[in-house]
Amino acid sequence: MSTETPLELKKTVNLPKTNFGQKANLGQMEPARLKKWAEMDLYGLIRRAREGAEKFILHDGPPY
Repeated sequence: MSTETPLELKKTVNLPKTNFGQKANLGQMEPARLKKWAEMDLYGLIRRAREGAEKFILHDGPPY
């Protein structure tokens, strides 16, 4: 190991500056989001918007 002072490299990295927090707080936010979606009947809205539309098939998984 070297006895030299470690290099200050933090200033050499061009990172974006944002007001968004580093943490999403999923444990606290998800229940509130799910409750709001249930109150809005979001799934029902999506189903009604596609009523009468051509069937959409997503081929997921092997061998696709």
